[in-house]
Amino acid sequence: MTKASQKVAIVYGFNEGPHMGKRLIRALEAGGFEMVADPAQADIIIAHSGGCYILTAEHAAKRIICVGLPYWPGHSTFVALCRKIWRDALMHHREGEFKYWLHKSMWNMRYFWHMRANWQMVQGRLNGTLWKLPDVTVVRYSQDPFCTPNLAELPFEAPVVLVELSGHHDDCWRTPQQILHVVQS
Repeated sequence: MTKASQKVAIVYGFNEGPHMGKRLIRALEAGGFEMVADPAQADIIIAHSGGCYILTAEHAAKRIICVGLPYWPGHSTFVALCRKIWRDALMHHREGEFKYWLHKSMWNMRYFWHMRANWQMVQGRLNGTLWKLPDVTVVRYSQDPFCTPNLAELPFEAPVVLVELSGHHDDCWRTPQQILHVVQS
């Protein structure tokens, strides 16, 4: 199977859903990848943020790309969330994309009510299944307040590929070309 004919599924994080991924989906499709909704049917799974913790042992045979993995021992998730929202607003305003940020934030509020997915993330974080999965690539953005900059402290049991990119926690949605390059590699 050629890379261009591979199936890709996106697993969204806390307060996220398909509307967030429109730009990434278009980039992946333009790159020749086929998008599927069910991660069990995918060859490659892109999990963002808390969505990384939804992955289970059934996904072990897949190539997994964890983007913005929320893991930073000793740091408050609530403080990180406040920092992320503040930095996002400033960055989007500075880059002339404040309207995009408001639109994205509106969708974040709508997706908040997906309590089943939110609960799966909490359970997955507690049971630690993610740390046992093989063939994982972890992508950390340089300005991500959720992911430790010391990627060596991530408690994976198998070796992982670590990729550091410039940008912010949600840049996979805003500027998906970097993630497309990771998927293609």
